[in-house]
Amino acid sequence: MKTLHCNNNCKLYVSPIVSTLNEFSHFFGSNTETIVNQAQRKFSSQHRQNEWLTVRALLYKIFNKPVSIAYNKAGKPYIENEIINISISHSKNYVAILTSDMPCIGVDIETISPRILRLQRRIMQESEIPREYDKFSLLEKQTFLTYLWTIKEAAYKSLNYQDNINILTDIIISSTYPKENPNFCFTFQNHTPQPATCIEYDNNICTFVCY
Repeated sequence: MKTLHCNNNCKLYVSPIVSTLNEFSHFFGSNTETIVNQAQRKFSSQHRQNEWLTVRALLYKIFNKPVSIAYNKAGKPYIENEIINISISHSKNYVAILTSDMPCIGVDIETISPRILRLQRRIMQESEIPREYDKFSLLEKQTFLTYLWTIKEAAYKSLNYQDNINILTDIIISSTYPKENPNFCFTFQNHTPQPATCIEYDNNICTFVCY
């Protein structure tokens, strides 16, 4: 587990998706078989089982004890009998967990890949396109679009009501984009702009919002 961000408001943790029984037993001890069986009943895919188990192993390490995840009516996860808020995301190889006592939080992690170029029209409006975008290399375009996608996903997760939200049109990104130090904010339906923090990590973009 690696801590990518830590301050008084929130903490961001990232871990590779665990894939071996020995690694899980390190976290779950004598409960390993029971918890692994739960994952197997929930998911037929081995990768989805490993994602589910890695989240619980990471939470075990964060809270230093076994915890139970529940979901509210909007589908947002929370830890039973804890006042801390959480948000969870997966990429192909990583799990990200954000914890905070702030009321509105969200995290998203995505791998930078050429696939994102096919989704451009679902991600970016005219107003969100940097003036220099046409001069970007293909990798720079992939990276920028992954920034936008993770910001919109993290912002969406932070909302306390999510019905009928159009990520493309209802969540608007403003940015200054020097490639060495990008700076992003999002606005939801003309509310006060909020900052989004984006961190590049092992060919992934991990983005969180906390307000």
